[in-house]
Amino acid sequence: MKRRIGMWAAVGFLIACGWVLYTFVVPVDFLQASLRQPAVLAAVYITCPLSYAGRFYAIHYWWFPPINAVTYALFGLMVEGLRRTARRQLAV
Repeated sequence: MKRRIGMWAAVGFLIACGWVLYTFVVPVDFLQASLRQPAVLAAVYITCPLSYAGRFYAIHYWWFPPINAVTYALFGLMVEGLRRTARRQLAV
């Protein structure tokens, strides 16, 4: 179970790194225009929940990957706990 939660955290870290790299590579005008679109904004909020808090608080770019990794690890802990519970109930 620890390995699976570690994989969840690694995925969260990589996704946040991808968003940070995207913001550095894309021109500012295009980035602002794309973040106004509801589909892109929904994708950002779903894959990197910390970005919602970034609207209200100043968060440095280098904080996004580790905090997103912790968020994904907590989500993974919930999913793996539910998976174990469901597996036990199906075995009975």
